[in-house]
Amino acid sequence: MSDATTRPRGQAVPDRPTLAAVLLCLLAVSAYAVATVTDSAGPYGVLYLAAVLGAAALALIGACRQHAGSRLIPLLVALGLLGSSIGDGFWYAFTWTSAVPDVSIADAFYFSGYIGLGGALLITALRGDHGRIDVDGLLDALTLAVVSLMVLWDLSAGDIVADTAHSTST
Repeated sequence: MSDATTRPRGQAVPDRPTLAAVLLCLLAVSAYAVATVTDSAGPYGVLYLAAVLGAAALALIGACRQHAGSRLIPLLVALGLLGSSIGDGFWYAFTWTSAVPDVSIADAFYFSGYIGLGGALLITALRGDHGRIDVDGLLDALTLAVVSLMVLWDLSAGDIVADTAHSTST
């Protein structure tokens, strides 16, 4: 017997995304209530992690539902989101249990997130709509990446690399 014949008429069954949205809203309200009562930032962190991990999970589900020929870019974006959210998970674990180290395993996951997102952007620029390489767009993206790297290096990365307080393996 099918579901349609066993349910009374007019009674709709909520689909999974709607149910997930309702559960996330309940989680948000619960986290807000606990944070308000306890004066703690922990529930906000839990809610944030639930949101970013949920977004990564939904992105992976969406990427896997694509046709085989058009799955690469959505999969790279989803993996980029997943890497970043796992990095956030490690970072929150450090903040909740101990002092946050200067360099940690979270940084590797953050970096993998950038690789996934950058790979998706690069493939998008290389594919183009007409099957040819969009040289202007690729040069613009490369210029933006180089200038961003130079500014980032000048503001923070140069000092981090020059710091001798930690070994390069950490």
